Amino acid sequence: MIDTGIEKQISDGLIDILASLQKLADKYQIDKELPKVLVDYYWMEEDEKGNGRGKHAQTQVPLLYKADTLLEQLFDREQTITAKVIEFGENAKSIINDKSFPAFIAPNIGSDPLSVAKLVISNYIQETGSLRINKRVAKRISREFVNDLSSPTYTALFIFLIHKFKATKPFQLNTSIKFRPINESDYKQFSTTGPGRIPSNKEPWLGSNDWICLVESEGDKSTTDAINSHRDILEKITGALALTTSGRASFFLLSGRYKSRFFNFMETHGGDYVHTSGVGGVVVNLDEVGLRRFRKTFKLVESIFDNSKYKVLRLPFRRLRLSSTRGNDNDKFVDYVIGLERLLAADSENLEVTFRFRLRGAALLPKSFGTERDRLNLMSKLYGIRSNIVHGREDPTEVRDLLLQTEQVFVAIFRNYSRLLSTSENESELMKKLDEALIKGGSVVVKRKEM
Repeated sequence: MIDTGIEKQISDGLIDILASLQKLADKYQIDKELPKVLVDYYWMEEDEKGNGRGKHAQTQVPLLYKADTLLEQLFDREQTITAKVIEFGENAKSIINDKSFPAFIAPNIGSDPLSVAKLVISNYIQETGSLRINKRVAKRISREFVNDLSSPTYTALFIFLIHKFKATKPFQLNTSIKFRPINESDYKQFSTTGPGRIPSNKEPWLGSNDWICLVESEGDKSTTDAINSHRDILEKITGALALTTSGRASFFLLSGRYKSRFFNFMETHGGDYVHTSGVGGVVVNLDEVGLRRFRKTFKLVESIFDNSKYKVLRLPFRRLRLSSTRGNDNDKFVDYVIGLERLLAADSENLEVTFRFRLRGAALLPKSFGTERDRLNLMSKLYGIRSNIVHGREDPTEVRDLLLQTEQVFVAIFRNYSRLLSTSENESELMKKLDEALIKGGSVVVKRKEM
């Protein structure tokens, strides 16, 4: 339980310190406001077809790092204010122990009352842009300080830019993952330069059709698991999106940091784009039905790694994700087929693999892939091309032309397999049910001939 008494003491102490600092600033004619600088920010203004035109505007932003400089100026003027600040820091320090800060950051910050006091006061100045008293902000920052340093856990915040994605409305994938359209505040935060300069070619240009994905990850303060979790989380998000709908959305890490203002001593960004698919450049577009399916599929993907019952889906899922990173069509094709082999013929001897791959795959494909014969022929063709690739006899044009359909086959079978697995005790029982269904289908043919 949070100690509301210490929260009020810190809030009252912060307000008292700010009042003293204001008087000191007036006495020595020191500006109480943080200095601001004019910056340009850029974006691509895009039409519905994705055609864009580079645009830019200007805004003034406060130099947040000057908050510490302002405090040092005031502390240097009179020793009495430093003593008062240290007294405030002693009070704030009373809630700090060796587990208050996440592992491997600022190991000594909680041991010095002056540094603790500066941490609180500086964050207030950065929030308001000045020494002026705002009691509401002072109370909120004091509450956050007590909550964040008293909690055994911390939260990491990741912000991803998404190209070639849109949905009918902003939405939450779960309580920790949110999607929304990009806005002007994003341009100002992630695409600013000095006046007259343009963004580097290494940085992504933010477009008016882009979306933003916000991810929060909670972890124990004794580990760095949460702050290092964005790659695994993104693999699950992009994999779930690939299993939800066709298209090739691209994610880029704009920011990764500790969510708490009191832990935010480091920030990461950049790296390679992460794509949902290795095929095509069609925009991913989710309607209401698609959003519901996306949420349901993401829960399935989480279960793949959290529930041993779905262990059989791990290799196919990894192959789906690997295929999105491949630059070679043959490699993409083989990834899809290896994933399907794991689902359809893991229980088979070498001589039986082709047979079961064809029959079970055709049985799990929906009617949208044609008649029973069409589906059987398609599965036979895919396995035949896979064998040709392995033995160096493939036709590159044939492989390229079939890549999109092969991905669609993989997704359809993966989804139907996982649905059947959810109602089966395990993988073996699912295979028995599927083979029994195939036998029943053969029995129907025999009966018809006898008639």
